[in-house]
Amino acid sequence: MEVLFALFQLSTMNPTQQEMHLRSSNVWHLQGIMGCITARPEVYNVLQPFHCQLVPYPLVVDVVANHGATWVKVIARKAQALHLIWAGKYISPKMNTIEW
Repeated sequence: MEVLFALFQLSTMNPTQQEMHLRSSNVWHLQGIMGCITARPEVYNVLQPFHCQLVPYPLVVDVVANHGATWVKVIARKAQALHLIWAGKYISPKMNTIEW
């Protein structure tokens, strides 16, 4: 039901608003998950929560493959942002990916 409501809202927006809404949504993340699923052999689970004593909330692994031997976390970011993160030069108000 929520999906239908979201699609209805999207249909009432002008093209610029639609583009802005889609860019800020999780569509790119879900697209990355689908790409990972099609590229990995023997996908075991998708969006699987794991509980760990070190953190008070479950950690969600996007794709679990190879009978649990491969865990994949999809990060939907622009290539430039990923390069800056890798180089240690990216300052983000969100959680630092290096700390994980």
